[in-house]
Amino acid sequence: MRFRRIAAALLAAVLTLGCTALPASAAGVSRFSDVSDPQLAREVDQLYTVGIINGVGGNRFDPKGTLTRAQFCKMAVVAMNKGDSEPQYRSRTIFTDVTASHWARGYINYAATGETPIISGIGNGRFDPNATLTYAQAVTILLRLLGYTDEDAGMLWPNGYLALAADIGLTDGLNLGASSKLTRAQAAHLFCNLLAANRKDGTSYLTCFGSVQENLVLMNNHATYGDGSRAIETSAGLCKTEQDFADSLVGLRGKLVTDSDGNAVLFVPNSGRSTTITVDELDATWVRDTNGKRHTIPGATPAYTNRSSGTWASMWITVRQGMQLTIYWTDSSDASGVYIHSADADSVMVVRNEPGKDPFSRITGGDRDYQVYKNSVPATLDDVRRYDVGSYDRTTKTLRVSDMRISGYYESASPNRTAAESVTILGHKFEVLESAQADLASFDLGDQITLLLTEDCRVAGVVSATTVRGQAVGVVTGWSASKAEVTLLDMVDGKTGEYLVVSGKPGSKANLLGELVSVSGPERGSLSINVLAGNSISGDLNVAERRLGSTPLSPAVRIFDRVGKSAVHQELLSDLSQAVIASSRVRYARKNFAGQIDVLVLNDATGDGYTYGMIYSEDDTIILKNGKGGLGPIESSYLVSSGKPGGIALTADGSGIASVTKLPYEEKVDRTAFYEEDDHWYVTIRGEAVRVSDEVACYNRVTDGWFETLDEARAYSANLTVFYDRAPDQGGKIRVVRAD
Repeated sequence: MRFRRIAAALLAAVLTLGCTALPASAAGVSRFSDVSDPQLAREVDQLYTVGIINGVGGNRFDPKGTLTRAQFCKMAVVAMNKGDSEPQYRSRTIFTDVTASHWARGYINYAATGETPIISGIGNGRFDPNATLTYAQAVTILLRLLGYTDEDAGMLWPNGYLALAADIGLTDGLNLGASSKLTRAQAAHLFCNLLAANRKDGTSYLTCFGSVQENLVLMNNHATYGDGSRAIETSAGLCKTEQDFADSLVGLRGKLVTDSDGNAVLFVPNSGRSTTITVDELDATWVRDTNGKRHTIPGATPAYTNRSSGTWASMWITVRQGMQLTIYWTDSSDASGVYIHSADADSVMVVRNEPGKDPFSRITGGDRDYQVYKNSVPATLDDVRRYDVGSYDRTTKTLRVSDMRISGYYESASPNRTAAESVTILGHKFEVLESAQADLASFDLGDQITLLLTEDCRVAGVVSATTVRGQAVGVVTGWSASKAEVTLLDMVDGKTGEYLVVSGKPGSKANLLGELVSVSGPERGSLSINVLAGNSISGDLNVAERRLGSTPLSPAVRIFDRVGKSAVHQELLSDLSQAVIASSRVRYARKNFAGQIDVLVLNDATGDGYTYGMIYSEDDTIILKNGKGGLGPIESSYLVSSGKPGGIALTADGSGIASVTKLPYEEKVDRTAFYEEDDHWYVTIRGEAVRVSDEVACYNRVTDGWFETLDEARAYSANLTVFYDRAPDQGGKIRVVRAD
């Protein structure tokens, strides 16, 4: 169940260009120590992949340095995908100042006399290869690569060429004079514009490198093909490659170029807008970044990680505070896709001994300026403990640490115990990372083991349950004499976006459906279930001050609410309407490593655990109707007023009714009493503002039908009746609006 929720490198490095970096707004690692601008770094990465540019030596790029005519000739020839033709042009002397010993002789000769000449000498049989290249010269060469001639440029050189280049977008982002010296950074930008352009005949320039697939997301640049060969993974699937696709390109949407053998040779990000943000808070239809800006993401928006894809509705629950998202936008500023940044499997490790000053140096690769989160809370390396799991995201330079563990009986492994790809305990199959395979091979079936888990519930290590134990906490969502199911509250599968469900034969004879419990597996196929009774942390929940009694809430606290024996549903702190929730409404609270509350379970404190609409009763069955499908028919002995608005909470397994609630109401509420603020609707009743539920059901009493939106109900009638679940100071919300 789900709670709410390219060919081998073309040429050796010669004095040209090169580097690596990240999408705008994201931190990242560059190939070169003197590149810090994310936009420049990303552009250079595209060109580096196919050998158009490389570095200048000493791990430097020299972005402000200039280029010679010879250097630019080499870049242009490689950009034509004609680098393999260069050796056969070395033997001739075409220009007197380009001798047999000149490193660029083959490139210059090809550029001047190849199938499509793109440059000429300066007269008197000379080329002047070491002269500094000007902006006008560079633009002219690239226009000729696109098939344009003097006739197309019209006016005298260089003005005609510069005007034509501006018209077709080749010089977008550059504003230089014709005689300006072109820097290496500006040349990188110019070549990226070339790769994104169409030729004069309308075909994509990229076709000179191979076949082009458009609008793909680069999900993983360190994937492995089925035969063990190197690959990348895109939203279209795996693709073999011999190229070095940089981390900065991961998470971007663009064009993938493959050669005649189907190997990936080049990835060019789209020129369309994207934003990389750091998450502060989110829900199924939006995310708020750490700068306080809220971004709307409809549930049907495609979503991607480095190992799976789906929709935002199915994957948002896997996103934790401090993680980074790249959001792609349409021209009308609507979200058209989301990439969720996370660590690769080869960037995960367990702290096996007492942690030193830099316990994760093996996966951070010598980086020092990365961010640390533990259990989704900003932390430092001083917060790391033995048996913690670290996952390093190279793309965003973020180290995420988890102390999540689960203990139980070692039931099975697949395909075998010595090289397991999955392990089953508590009736659930967990993905096993390579870092844990040797651990698991040292145990026998039937041993009591503890799985050391990453944030997304992959097994990074295994130890004996006598060494360290994990306590899994959840709600019993299925019960019979032969099998119990417990949905865990803080373990979410990063591939499916589902809360984990463990199962086995219950040790208790009592029916514990709906109970909040801890679980373990004492033997094969069984669950030991212990009811969590009472709350050890006293005091009221102060929503505004983010504390329970005197104990602060974690910035990444997960809040759940439940009604009686119902399933739990997840709440956001910002969705709690009341300023203070009484301690009697707090069922369970758990502290994290920092002494902050990271899991909080409430007892019918919000009213959000009910489904609202019109309730009808007939022949010992109850039906609830609303505009979103409703509930029932359900067999029940509950006495209800048929034909009246109300709310129903189902039992944890969905088979029966846990509770029914009636709704007080206020009549003759003017449509103008409704107003929108901070992305929520409110209505003023007797001088007091009452929040309207985001899931409000709007009923048309005249037609006995339903409106899709509140605006439709307000447009239909000037006077409305509003039904609320409890008093405003108790967190009440408008649940049903009726147009009379």
